[in-house]
Amino acid sequence: MLKRQMVYTGTVWVVLIIFFAVFSTEAAAVDRVAAMKRIRTLSSEINRHDYLYYALGKPEISNQAYDQLYDELLRLEKEFPDLVLPDSPTGRVGSAPDNRFAKVRHKVPMQSLNKCHSVEELLSWTANIEKKVDRHLSFIAEEKIDGTAVELTYRDGILVKAATRGNGRTGYDVTHNVRNIKTVPLKLSQSITITVRGEVFINKSDFDRLSQTNGIGYNSPRNLAAGALRRQNCEETAEVPLDIMVFEAAAGEKIEDMDHADALVFLQKLGLKTNPTNRLFNDHEEMATYIRKMISRRYTRDYEIDGIVLKVNEKAARDILGRTERYPNWAIAYKFEPPAGKTTVENIVVQVGRHGRITPVAILRGLRLNGANIRRTTLHNQDNINRLQLSIGDTVIIARRGGVIPALESVVAKNKPAAKSWQIPVVCPSCQTRLEKEGRHHFCLNWNCPEQVRARLVFFANRMSIRPIGPKTIDRLLAQKLIQNPEDLYKLDVATLKIIQGLGARKIALIKATLKQSIDKPFETVMAAMSVKGLGIGHIRKLTQAGYDSLEKITHASAHQLSQVEGIGPQAAEQIIRGFNPQLIRTAMALRALGLNI
Repeated sequence: MLKRQMVYTGTVWVVLIIFFAVFSTEAAAVDRVAAMKRIRTLSSEINRHDYLYYALGKPEISNQAYDQLYDELLRLEKEFPDLVLPDSPTGRVGSAPDNRFAKVRHKVPMQSLNKCHSVEELLSWTANIEKKVDRHLSFIAEEKIDGTAVELTYRDGILVKAATRGNGRTGYDVTHNVRNIKTVPLKLSQSITITVRGEVFINKSDFDRLSQTNGIGYNSPRNLAAGALRRQNCEETAEVPLDIMVFEAAAGEKIEDMDHADALVFLQKLGLKTNPTNRLFNDHEEMATYIRKMISRRYTRDYEIDGIVLKVNEKAARDILGRTERYPNWAIAYKFEPPAGKTTVENIVVQVGRHGRITPVAILRGLRLNGANIRRTTLHNQDNINRLQLSIGDTVIIARRGGVIPALESVVAKNKPAAKSWQIPVVCPSCQTRLEKEGRHHFCLNWNCPEQVRARLVFFANRMSIRPIGPKTIDRLLAQKLIQNPEDLYKLDVATLKIIQGLGARKIALIKATLKQSIDKPFETVMAAMSVKGLGIGHIRKLTQAGYDSLEKITHASAHQLSQVEGIGPQAAEQIIRGFNPQLIRTAMALRALGLNI
């Protein structure tokens, strides 16, 4: 009887186990199906809201409601990692980049544009174009945004590749960084394969804000945008508020026979951001009037524009006109003249760079150009000063090249008619070491020159993204003789930092945290930060790709061996070899001992 009861009980347990196993499996399957549906819905909704907010500026929901959708998607993706979609909005930040930036061959070359310098030349060009095709044409006028061009490739509607222009035929893969630009849709509204081109830029207001708060080391919005696209860490790119406007469909489905105006409308329907100022014209005089208005509104935009691009609209006419090796025959760029003004040179001072290069700088009587107060401009070298025949007190013309960088163009009136050109001093103004001339530039060869030491430390902190340690903080640390070389930054402790005026507990904690984070920077970043003369980030990448991926491999190589690397010639190789002086190698070994990737 007992045996029978035991058999019965065992059978019941087996049945129950099977029941719960089946039930739990079915429940899990139901949960998985529900999660898959919800993930698809959330991804689609968030991408749609991103487009409404960033591309159109017409948000439909509050920030709080958006965050709730985003957090729910993060939770589901964490629970079901195999269900994460390729266009998931959570993939914008944190993707692991290929820090070597693989080369990408453009199927259709990204060419330059033929240029002109007046509205009259534009009208003459349109007339000549119409003669060539023997028909009346329509034209589209577009702002020439001063940014950096990229090519986006979508396969079945999903962003799969983003590349820089490069040399026009071959660019660099910056997909992981471009994914962090909010106005770049990760998924199009249609499942098509298409290649488009656009201009990545940063708004002037954002650039000014970053300049004031972060002390960024870029002299123009354009340079910051280009630099952000080439960051090794895509999370750093995500911190820069980059934007994009797409200006051309290069290849792909449904656009083969479209005129340009229709293609732009189609791109917008796909979810891509185009420039709302684009205009289509059939009448030349009406077009000329609008272009003149665009020129007058040049400084009212929150982004830099350096010209107007005029394009033939009709696809058939474009095919007839064709291309040259350098540019398409169906487009032309009217380049703006840089804003210029007249002022006086009040003084000329000398700056000492991190490699000891001497740069003369003109101190100007205040001049306002393009909304900015211009107080100083570089004079480059003695040869340039001699060419200008410049001396202190002269009246000069200052232009903002590219609408951004001030340059002394010419002397229009001498302070003293017989005054000789100003001369760079014989000795370094910082350490009194006799200057040496190499090529067109003068150099201070004293490695321990105070200004060189400061410049190297400022550059190192900036390159390594140690943002809380800016120039002012470095000046305070130098004044207290707490630092001399980059490795000294990592030896600073809390007790030492507390004695520095202006450093509170919060900033000290931030300094320590960012120093710790910087230890994990990749080899290329650390080497670029060390200020080896002749060894910029471009050469470092070329050497690394060729197998020279450590300090020893580079320093033990001969100049001849380095010159065999593609893109590094004999002169550059010699300079790199000379750049590794004993003091710099000591710093490199000290950084390695501290855990940095050398």
